[in-house]
This record gives sequence, C-alpha cells and structure tokens, in this order.
Amino acid sequence: MGPLSVLLQDSIASLSDLEILDLFREGRRLSDIDHPFAEGQVILITDDTVAKVSQDVDEEVTYPSEAFALDVISQHTTIPVPRIRKVVKRRHGDYLIVMDLIQGRQLATLWPAMTSTERANVVEKLRDYVQQLRKISIPQRQIPGPLDRDLTPRTCESPPVFGQVVSSRGPFASYADLEAFFTDRRRKMMNYTGVDITPFNASYPLVLTHQDLNPRNIIVGEDDTLSIVDWSWAGFYPEWWESVAMKAQAENEEAVQGSRDPSWEAIIPQVCGEYMDMEDWLASVEQSFSWS
Repeated sequence: MGPLSVLLQDSIASLSDLEILDLFREGRRLSDIDHPFAEGQVILITDDTVAKVSQDVDEEVTYPSEAFALDVISQHTTIPVPRIRKVVKRRHGDYLIVMDLIQGRQLATLWPAMTSTERANVVEKLRDYVQQLRKISIPQRQIPGPLDRDLTPRTCESPPVFGQVVSSRGPFASYADLEAFFTDRRRKMMNYTGVDITPFNASYPLVLTHQDLNPRNIIVGEDDTLSIVDWSWAGFYPEWWESVAMKAQAENEEAVQGSRDPSWEAIIPQVCGEYMDMEDWLASVEQSFSWS
C-alpha cells in the first residue's frame, strides 16, 4: 500500500460513526461547478470522501445493496467506481454509505460540446463497462433484483421499467418468479383489451445492471477516465433491462434538466445493444404495471 492509500484511509479511519453522522447532517454539498446536477443526498464528509443514505426498499437489511454492488464491481471488473470506505448504520434502521469522492466533472456538463471523436471514445468505454457487468458471475446472479450478501431476494426498484406509479415489485426468488410476474401482466392486459399478446421472452440471461446510466452519473476525470456513480438501483435483471432503463432515463432528462438530448439517446443501442422485441412487448403491457 502506497503513501497515498495510507493517507486516504487515515482521512476517514480517525472519525467515529457519530462524527461521520454529524458531518453528514452538516450538509456540505459537492461543487456546483463540477457537479451541477448532483443531488443533495451526496454530502462531503472529508475532502476525499462523500456519503449518501442507502436506498434499499426493504427494511432491516444487514448490508446496503449499493455498497455490496460496489464491492462486487471493484472485485470483478476494471470499471472505475467509488471505493467503499465505511458503512454506518443509522438509528432510523438504514445506512450511511461512505465512499471515495470521484474527482472530475459530470458528463452532463461536457457532452453537448464534445467532438464526434470524444463522444465515440465515451461510447466505446461505456460499451466495455456494460459488457464487463454482463460477464460477472456470482451466486447472486440466479436471483433477480438488488444484490444481497446473504443471497436473500430483495424488492426490485425500477421506475424505468415498472413505471412511476408502482415502481417496486417482488421480491422474486428466481428468474421463474420474475417470468411469472410478467406472464401475469400479459394475462391481465389481454383480459382488459381482448388483444392477443405474445408470451414473455425469458431467454435473455440475468446480468448485472446499473439501471441509471445517464450523463449525470458518469464522471469524467482529468485523464478522460469515465467513472460510474449512483448504483442504488443496481441488480441482476434480464439482459435487455439496461437498454430499456437507459432509454427511459434519457427521456426523463426533460423533467430533470428541462430538455432531452437526441445525440445521447442515439448512442444507447451502441452501448447496450438493441432490444426492440422487448421494448415492443413492454409497451404492449405497460398499462398493467400500474395495477395491483
């Protein structure tokens, strides 16, 4: 371990859990210059660490899903992600995840002015990241949804796929359970419309999925390194899920930033692949996702 690593460890190791919680409550936000679209939930703890509250849907989890996802990604890929420095349980029952501050600027601030060559480099790196995620093979891979160290099925949070009305579904103990959910949606929709809908295609494998790949969650370093942040929705989902989620989040940018960028939407098939069959199928049952 080099001197820099020791220094980084010391910056947080000397703080107690109570001190970390106090620093979080003080609300020292990230720079508006480098991170103008950063949500207020990410707070500076020291000059090189940030913290955010875990966003697990389920109660009484033993370890935050996002923290475990970052641990897995760090061990199994070369994708630059925040390193977990500490996990602090709060009295509310949730956790504070303390991690490295990723130095750089949000891609959202740079993408509009990038050249075609610079954009092509971004696409190439993101495509590689997605492929690396899809190759991760751990026991959790057999269970759809958020990662859990104890292999306990967790409720799936997915506004991009399930929609905003009922954004959480599950938990699903197996792919067969997830397939049964979609099959039930198909049945309900056919009963409602009287229109035949093709069966759900369960041939796509479960792969590790970020679910929120958008320019605000991609940090560009001074050396053009692309780091990916905000893995709160990460989990194992069918291969097409990343593409559908990425397109949904791109459309959602109009609500977040006031406008959509067609040039960003155009690169999504290059990053994730094209899954028009599943997009069409989801559109055919979309209305049923808001039903109980």
